[in-house]
Amino acid sequence: MPDIREILKALDNDDKAKWLHYRSELRRSYLVAHNEVLGLNGWTHDDDAMLDLIDIKLALLFDKAGRFHATEETGMKAEAETIEHTISEASKLLKPQATAGAAKGWQ
Repeated sequence: MPDIREILKALDNDDKAKWLHYRSELRRSYLVAHNEVLGLNGWTHDDDAMLDLIDIKLALLFDKAGRFHATEETGMKAEAETIEHTISEASKLLKPQATAGAAKGWQ
């Protein structure tokens, strides 16, 4: 699970407020639904995992929008660039393979 403190450090103030708002709304909705369907006695570790998933999905959403700059803040940007370079170099060594769709004229 992502560390909430790291997520919040990587967002500007407006995005931080939005992230906290959406996180609270989604968690509250799940808690209300769970309570109405099963009651609190039906709470299990799977339900904790669901709340963690909300945090993860929101972090990914902000990252996809380019608003989550964790790699820059944690110093992992250089490491990410090295990995991307390695992947790029390795892909140059791959030979294109014909696929079943290509044999039928599909692209």
